[in-house]
Amino acid sequence: MKDKMGIWNAVCTTDPKYTKKVNQRGGFTAIDAQYQIQTATEMFGAFGMGWGVKDETFNIIDSMVIYQAILWYVVDGIADENEIPIHSSLAVKPDCIKAVATDALTKGLSKLGFNADVFLGKFDDNKYVQEQSSKVITKDTGDGFPQEQAVKSSNGDGTVLWPFNGANKGKKISAIPADQCVYYLDNYDNLNEQKNLHLKTALQEVVNGS
Repeated sequence: MKDKMGIWNAVCTTDPKYTKKVNQRGGFTAIDAQYQIQTATEMFGAFGMGWGVKDETFNIIDSMVIYQAILWYVVDGIADENEIPIHSSLAVKPDCIKAVATDALTKGLSKLGFNADVFLGKFDDNKYVQEQSSKVITKDTGDGFPQEQAVKSSNGDGTVLWPFNGANKGKKISAIPADQCVYYLDNYDNLNEQKNLHLKTALQEVVNGS
């Protein structure tokens, strides 16, 4: 990757509606785990194909569950060189297995810049949170689909460009991995609207050609 801050800049901001204040351990901002998975999928592709976790181990020592694993992700078609050791530990209690794995994943993704504004303490500033909420409202409809329809390339060849927020925004859809196209075809009913049919067709062409 030529842009050393490319991933960080693409994923560093957080939608406030997927966070909540927790009044424990001095108080902190919790990030919805499923939202993080969605953001990682938008960045790298489907879980298990563009990114994932491997070599998981769970060990219980002195009433603590200790979790270790490897977070991997694909950049420029390469996966084995992009690995981050992740780990966490929690007291043994109901649902501790799920909780400890989620905590480790959150910490691992944060090393790539995911939700950096939360970890940098920006969510302690109410003005910043309000600004982020306003940006999200203007960018997306309630289901996360961009209000604007897919745009045509400026060179007049009719190429459809990727309209979704994230690192791929503005790229030719023909250059987008098929698994990401499948995700949007399966999850966005808005594609059936007349104004977005050319976008739906472009996504289907990528999938059918893979």
